[in-house]
Amino acid sequence: EGHERYIKETRIPVSISHVLETKKSEIENINFIFADAKTRLEVINTLKEYGKVSVTTSSPNNAEITSLKATKGNALKNICDILGFERENVLALGDSDNDLDMIIFAGCGVAMANASEHVKEAADIITKSCDEEGAAIILKQLAEKGEI
Repeated sequence: EGHERYIKETRIPVSISHVLETKKSEIENINFIFADAKTRLEVINTLKEYGKVSVTTSSPNNAEITSLKATKGNALKNICDILGFERENVLALGDSDNDLDMIIFAGCGVAMANASEHVKEAADIITKSCDEEGAAIILKQLAEKGEI
């Protein structure tokens, strides 16, 4: 209820198809919130089939649409290119679908225990959940081994 109120007070409703066709170069992010899981999955699959946008999620009831170039994996690759880091020397941690391509790109991808199953399957390491300080734990363990 609080999230719904926040969205209604801070967002302007628009026709998605109109925006995608007329303002696609201006779109930073479109975030859909769903009450119905079946509808959410149908929308996600339809948008992925559309193929002209990146579709991901960061919570159990949303879908996020961005440019195909605006992903965490691409951002991480660009940072590596700028700084001259090899991907093999990169550690990425995440727990949501929007972290998946970053975890795949990194030389060492770490999924939190609370991550989606397919995010955990893509990771090299699974650590404790976010609520259990999993990021701090894995960073300490890797530092103690001299791996970071």
